[in-house]
Amino acid sequence: FLSNSIPSTVSLFLNNFSLFAMVFGDKMKSIIPHVIDLICNHWGVLDISLLLRVTEWIIMTFQSVFKPYIFKVTTLFVSDLFARSPETVNLIFSTLVSYGPLIKEVHSLVIPSFLEWINNISANIDFNIFNDILMKLKSILLNLEDNTYGLAVLRTLSYVLHRLPNNQDDTRIMDLFCLIVLQMKSEFLLF
Repeated sequence: FLSNSIPSTVSLFLNNFSLFAMVFGDKMKSIIPHVIDLICNHWGVLDISLLLRVTEWIIMTFQSVFKPYIFKVTTLFVSDLFARSPETVNLIFSTLVSYGPLIKEVHSLVIPSFLEWINNISANIDFNIFNDILMKLKSILLNLEDNTYGLAVLRTLSYVLHRLPNNQDDTRIMDLFCLIVLQMKSEFLLF
């Protein structure tokens, strides 16, 4: 019934999704694929923060049902980062952090997109948003428990450090540098 509904009806349903999930519990599992289709079909039509919030609810409540759709949803989320405001990108990255250990399933989509976006941000970005995004990258890297992207992250952070105005507080970048070095261990010595 919802797949052919007008956006306002879909929005009403999604705004109340958490309530439905609490009331109906596991009975909601059967409609999760349809909800994911709604999210994908209404991306860019409905409020993105609403779509991201519902996605986070699905991940928290129905993680096993979400897992088969993780590539589809993640591809959608990272497909148009450069068309979004830094605030919206920050929300998208928050949702990616909510994947927790599931990030291992889609790291090849997430990390390169994350790094490309960070690499191309404007030097005049709100530094609070930038710090938030760096902390989200740190969380994702901790959940990933893999040093595959260590050198790419270090290069990106080094590039950003050189581009930032001198008056910016770069302690978050240095925290992330240290995390990467610790994760890479002996491989960093080779670098």
